[in-house]
Amino acid sequence: MVKMKHRKALLSVLLLFGVLAILVLTTLEPISSEHHKAYSHQSLPIKNAINFNLGGGQRYFDMLNRDGENLLIFWGSWCPHCESLLDQIVKADDYETIAKNLFTVSEDTLISDVENHRGEFPIYLDQDKSVYNAYGLEHVPTVLVIDGQGRVIGSSEGEQASLDLIKEYVSNNS
Repeated sequence: MVKMKHRKALLSVLLLFGVLAILVLTTLEPISSEHHKAYSHQSLPIKNAINFNLGGGQRYFDMLNRDGENLLIFWGSWCPHCESLLDQIVKADDYETIAKNLFTVSEDTLISDVENHRGEFPIYLDQDKSVYNAYGLEHVPTVLVIDGQGRVIGSSEGEQASLDLIKEYVSNNS
């Protein structure tokens, strides 16, 4: 009889600790989560970035800032809205904030097509549109905000929406 009471008491204590552990674990934020509000621009259904091959043994995820947010911009030199967006980025007062984790994918076919932007930001030339197609994109410019774990946390298409998303990125990362 005494053993039965001890077992019941022990089970009750273990159950109580289990419930407390579940409560604590479900209310804590993961250590790697971002500490700002979610992006208001999420126009595309893309949830995760694609770790595409950059050549030379490097992949896109090798370029990610694992401790912060990253910008990935799809564009083409033949697109006036893309060129306007890129010009606004380069001339922005917050260019350093934008450029520190910026990577771009050009949908051009020739290196000479992107020559005007050489040295302004990293450019991957997607000559066969394999990266563009892998993301399921339909328009340029397209901007994605990607966290350090490769999750897409913001997205936009078109010049104005992309500029608005970049301004929100700057606000969150200044």
